[in-house]
Amino acid sequence: MAPARAPHRTRSAVVLALFFTAASADTTAAPWRVRAPGDAAARAEIVNDQGDRLAVFRGDGDAVLAEFVTAAPSPLGATSCPTFQIDQRRPLHHFERGDRCSVEGHRARYTLARLDGRRLESAVLYQLMNGSSVAFRFVTGNGAYHETRFALTRSKNAMLRVLGRDLDVQPGDSE
Repeated sequence: MAPARAPHRTRSAVVLALFFTAASADTTAAPWRVRAPGDAAARAEIVNDQGDRLAVFRGDGDAVLAEFVTAAPSPLGATSCPTFQIDQRRPLHHFERGDRCSVEGHRARYTLARLDGRRLESAVLYQLMNGSSVAFRFVTGNGAYHETRFALTRSKNAMLRVLGRDLDVQPGDSE
């Protein structure tokens, strides 16, 4: 016959197992990482379950760039840049093709801001650093509509490692 404490030990073991499972789930819920591909600048990036990628990095002339790459079978539509929305906030971020957004194949690249000293006012960058998730909506070359999401968990830490730890990003004007 088992001692009377066996059910208590079993409950304790279950509670500990749940605690460690939750702790490990928290670390996997933080997929932003810093990566330096070849000769390119270091990037703060995330890849979602569908294989889509979002990266933020410094470009030429101290530009802060975001790059969205879709894993959709068809490339992005040639007439517009994907829109994106951070959490349920307004506005829905829409960049016209041109100086601030370019599309090539499966990739869209956005100029979010220009660095000038330690302080930067950018509503978009601030929301990317402090939000919970971002949804990209786009049409591919074959006319199909798509939506994909990225978690923003720990994005701020990764972005500051790439852009400069002493950077003070404030919510300025939208775009």
